[in-house]
Amino acid sequence: MDVEPEAVPAPPFSRETSTPFLIRTFIKIGSFHRINLFEDGTPPTTDEQQLFTWKDATLREVLSTLRNTVPHVAEYRHPLARFSFRAVYVEQGRGGRFVTKDLGMVYSRDILGEPGSIHSPAPRLLQDSWETTPVTERDREERTLEDLRFVPGDFLLVAVLLPKSVTLPTEMNIKGAGAAPNASNGWRNASHNPQGSS
Repeated sequence: MDVEPEAVPAPPFSRETSTPFLIRTFIKIGSFHRINLFEDGTPPTTDEQQLFTWKDATLREVLSTLRNTVPHVAEYRHPLARFSFRAVYVEQGRGGRFVTKDLGMVYSRDILGEPGSIHSPAPRLLQDSWETTPVTERDREERTLEDLRFVPGDFLLVAVLLPKSVTLPTEMNIKGAGAAPNASNGWRNASHNPQGSS
């Protein structure tokens, strides 16, 4: 009697031995880009960021990479911002039509940590730089790009959503006479009035 060989389990994924893949990412403030831009072959390249990551990356990690890639954009760094993620890809068997799939939402506080108060600083500020943040249950449950069926070649859309009450400064306000000389975070420093100015 023939005995079927047992299936050999795949080796665990390792970033040290794997190559990251390119994600063409299109970011828009307030909403997603329209899918017809991709169907017409005219993706909004002026809003494109090219990110490299691995299949085991989470949306939170993708957002951290995005924020580090374009640190000068105030909307991306606003503490009240929400980031909605959507995949755009060609579905097999539908004549090459593009379809979308919502992947999830990440909040700025997921990156920044819980805010502090007048009585207690934010927890992240009490942690030494050399300390490793313990893995939480939420971290274990967070889905990866592979879990979300996002594969190389898919486009990633990101909608940056801000509360209606938020007003961001214009470039003129940031660089005006009343602004600090080095206003790297415009939304934070726009109303800064250096001591001694009238």
